Amino acid sequence: MDSGTSDDLAETISAGYSNACDAYLTVDSQFLNNRETHALLFEAKFCNFVQGDLSLVENTKELKRMADMLADLGEVINDRTLVLHLIRGFNERFKNVGMLLCCGRPFPSFADAKADLIEELNMEHQVSPQLTALVASTAMSASSTSRQQPASRSTRQ
Repeated sequence: MDSGTSDDLAETISAGYSNACDAYLTVDSQFLNNRETHALLFEAKFCNFVQGDLSLVENTKELKRMADMLADLGEVINDRTLVLHLIRGFNERFKNVGMLLCCGRPFPSFADAKADLIEELNMEHQVSPQLTALVASTAMSASSTSRQQPASRSTRQ
């Protein structure tokens, strides 16, 4: 056991308790104290988490992972708080979608918010090629019109 524990813990265990129950209660108390410290530090990390350069999928996975780890430490994050943190942490690309999610009635669950975001991302990918084709056809049309106009002016003169 000494090889897998810290020196302080090994010292605590070998302090000469009268029975195994007393030794167990002391070690258990030390682990519970560490759990509170981990929960405090991890909750601060959760509250300050922002999307940054993460993709939408990576962002939602990381936020959910942190909420699950906090729950394992006894700090349960409810669904509404999870959605609010998701929206608050969006990068500029998803700020407008976040505002729409906030206004939804009833307020969306985390799963619904994630599905709406993925749908928005899919729509963005579908619109993009169509928009590119529209811009390209408009540019070609303008280009051919500008070529034809000088020729028609010369025939008028």
